[in-house]
Amino acid sequence: MPDPPAAITLAIEISNPPMTESGGQVAIARTSPHHATEIIATRTVAASSRHDDALMPTIDRLCRDASVKPADLACIAVSAGPGGYTAVRIAVTTAKTIAIATRARLILVPTPIVALLSIDEAIRAAHPIRVILAWKRDDAFCADFVPGALPTQSPATRIRPLSEIARDTSHHITTDARLIDTLRAQGARAPMHRASLTAANVARASALLPPADPITAAPIYPREPEAVTKWRQLGKSTPSN
Repeated sequence: MPDPPAAITLAIEISNPPMTESGGQVAIARTSPHHATEIIATRTVAASSRHDDALMPTIDRLCRDASVKPADLACIAVSAGPGGYTAVRIAVTTAKTIAIATRARLILVPTPIVALLSIDEAIRAAHPIRVILAWKRDDAFCADFVPGALPTQSPATRIRPLSEIARDTSHHITTDARLIDTLRAQGARAPMHRASLTAANVARASALLPPADPITAAPIYPREPEAVTKWRQLGKSTPSN
């Protein structure tokens, strides 16, 4: 019997604008039943514009470029964080809305997996990798990956002090250029790689992950929003929705 037809995936990556070309990307991909992914078209989401203003028009232009209609979409894959609070929230909300409207599957791709795929395959195969995202002041969100096969679920994660990360040489590190400079200034000796987040790698990772419920799916945040933290510090109860 012939193989089933390939599925069309819309991929969204705006989670960490400093780590993505022009601040954000969207892509259309064709994924085979055997998880082979072919990128059909990509577009950048202008860094100079607000994501809530630019994302949907960019997706519309992308679909026109690829001659893809809403009914053609089988999967909506989104880089779900951690990342910028507003950017991740807009990305996931947009992906959920499109998934509900088109009845496509929704795949929440943990952003550390997207970053992992930017590392050379030979390095990933031979060394443990620590992806560092959402760093703020003196600590950062770390996701650790063992060498070899790509993960099919969220990796082990924790918030670590930057001083602890700088002393640890057990993993290759992948993160943004500014944090690489910061860690080196603190004496870090682990091998470091600059992460590059792409919509193409969101599409590739989505082929390995299970679908999410578009009604209950939520972004991945390593910390509570600063507004909530400040509210608590003022001695107030957590504001209700």
